[in-house]
Amino acid sequence: QTGKLSLSYSKRMGGDRKSAHYLVFGAEGGVAQRSLDFLKLRWGTQHDGEGGFNGDLDSGENDLIPNFIFADMAAGLLWFSVFDENNSLYLGAAFHHLNRANQSFREGEVDDLYSRITAHMGGDFILGASRVGLVPGVIAMIQGPSFELNSGTSLKFLLGGNRRSYQAFSIGAWTRISNKIGNGVLMDALILSTRFDYDNFTLGLSYDVNVSDLVPASNNNGAFEFALVYKICGPERRNVYCPRF
Repeated sequence: QTGKLSLSYSKRMGGDRKSAHYLVFGAEGGVAQRSLDFLKLRWGTQHDGEGGFNGDLDSGENDLIPNFIFADMAAGLLWFSVFDENNSLYLGAAFHHLNRANQSFREGEVDDLYSRITAHMGGDFILGASRVGLVPGVIAMIQGPSFELNSGTSLKFLLGGNRRSYQAFSIGAWTRISNKIGNGVLMDALILSTRFDYDNFTLGLSYDVNVSDLVPASNNNGAFEFALVYKICGPERRNVYCPRF
């Protein structure tokens, strides 16, 4: 079992509406806990020699830690430029697991958690004078020997409304590329997504189709993801516009 409690803080370091460029710093600190019930595990020394298993036999594993607590820290930077209420661009990077906490369940053994580097960029662009736009995005993550890249774009349609009401419908396609250790980089999944925005509410639905060697294991079954978001906003302040995510 794994649990984590963390706090995040972000601060705009520079930028204003005149320059239309902004830089934001963010940090996160938290405490995490991991536990494992070793009594539910089966060890080779507990086989009775007759094809059965005897949990009363000594496992020989006497230096194990059933649970531990560790600190976890992360930090990142985000640059964004907002041209107007419907066009924006952002670029960011973050460094996770700065302190590389020990993850070993065995006393006296060190198994440091790999740090993870995340880089992402995207934007929101209306095509000319139409009410149709593109919402491209890409995010890359590297952690130890593992690599993952998600990229794609959505086609956004601005619906009816007025200056005080925002309504939009989006549909898009994304790919997930990852590395299979020893076999290089491969396309892992195709993601189809749709989204509806109404003022502070966002309703999203996506379907993840596996296209890698894991198809037999997943029995050709994809995965649905559902999201319901409500943005709690204070009175509108015109000194800084924010990009839409």
